[in-house]
Amino acid sequence: MDSVFTKLQLIAAFRAQAASMCSLLSDIPADVFSTGSIADWSPAHHVEHLINVATRICAGVTNQSALPARDLTLSRGFVEMRETYLETLAQVPAETLRNFGTRAQLAAADADVQRKTHSIARLDSALTSLADALAAWSESDLDAYGMAHPILGVLSVREMLLFALYHNTHHERGIRRITAT
Repeated sequence: MDSVFTKLQLIAAFRAQAASMCSLLSDIPADVFSTGSIADWSPAHHVEHLINVATRICAGVTNQSALPARDLTLSRGFVEMRETYLETLAQVPAETLRNFGTRAQLAAADADVQRKTHSIARLDSALTSLADALAAWSESDLDAYGMAHPILGVLSVREMLLFALYHNTHHERGIRRITAT
């Protein structure tokens, strides 16, 4: 059966991702961390993109009263959200996807060790802030409120968080591929 993740499981998963990603990124040399382009992302591009996504989701999670109510249907689980995202992503033109990374390109230009350290700290803060913000939510409210995703449309808050977990893993794999050479 597809796992829907409880609030506590979501919190633990975001904290675990923060620790895993920061450990991985800490071991990457600064020049490798920042070497890339908008067409061929560096680890820094991935990090800046993930910070942007986590920060946007956290902004919604911390402002529940601004989110639209939705039908109290059950949220989709992790596997279904992952498959829906991958199927939808396959239909999006590459140029549109590159546009999501434009901000990352501008922020990732500096190969300095201090810049790398600052980026890692910002990612850790973004993911742990998201985990912290979930504490105020009830299980039922995670399904009762919606958030807009730029490709997938309106998702329940729980679905958005499941998307974010997969999305983070997707980008972590991208970083691992870059640094494996």
